[in-house]
Amino acid sequence: MFDDRLFFKLLGLSALMLFVSVYTHEQAHAWAARLLGFRAEAHYHVTVIDYRPLYDSLQVYYSRYHRQVTSPRPSALKTRYHRFRMAANRRMNAVTAAGPLYTMTAGTLGLVLLWLRRRRSLPEADFYRPDWLLASVALFWMRQVVLLGFWAFEHLLPLPRMLFGDEFSLSRYLGWPDWSLTLVTGLAGGAVWIAVLRLVPPHQRSTFFWATVLGYLLGWFAWFRLFGPLLVG
Repeated sequence: MFDDRLFFKLLGLSALMLFVSVYTHEQAHAWAARLLGFRAEAHYHVTVIDYRPLYDSLQVYYSRYHRQVTSPRPSALKTRYHRFRMAANRRMNAVTAAGPLYTMTAGTLGLVLLWLRRRRSLPEADFYRPDWLLASVALFWMRQVVLLGFWAFEHLLPLPRMLFGDEFSLSRYLGWPDWSLTLVTGLAGGAVWIAVLRLVPPHQRSTFFWATVLGYLLGWFAWFRLFGPLLVG
C-alpha cells in the first residue's frame, strides 16, 4: 500500500538525514584530527587536515641523520626514525578511520534502538516518528553500500580505475587488497538495509523504500551541488 503523504514526509527526512550523515562524517575526521594535535577544517564533502608539522619533523630528522637512516647497518637512530614513521602513519590513519567508524557506529546504534522499540510491537503496527528517525539513522550505513556500488560499477565497465574513499586508504595501510574494506562494509551495509526494511511494517514498506531511494538521490544533489558549498564551504 503506497501512502502519498507519508512518501513526501519520508522523502524530506531522507534528504535531510543524508545532509546530517555527510556533515557529521566529515566532522568526525576533523574531531579526531584535532584530538591528535592536527589543525583541521571540515568542508561539505572533504576534511582538510594540516599534516605539515608531522611531515616537517620527519624531514628534519631524515635530513639530520640521513647517512644513518639509509645505511644498511642497524642503528638506534635508524630504528627511532622508522618508529617515528610508523607512529605518524598510525595517527594519520586513525584520522582516516574516524569518519567511517563514526558513520557505521551511528548506523548500528540506530538499528539496535529501532529493533528494541519494535521487538514488542506487532509486525503490522505502524511506524511513528521516532521509528522513522531511527530507521534513517540506521541507514547511515548506506554510505558503505554506495561506495561498494561505485567500486562494482568501475569494474563492470571498461573505465579507468579510480580508487577513492577512506576504506581504500585504510585497506592499503593494513596491507589488504584495496577493495577489501569497501566490499566487507558494503555487504554489511546491505544487510543493515535489509534488516531495516524487515522492521518496517509491510503496508508501509514500499513507501519507505522509494522515499528513501529518491530522498537520497535528491539529498545528494541538494547537498553536493546546492546547499553544501553555500552552508559549509
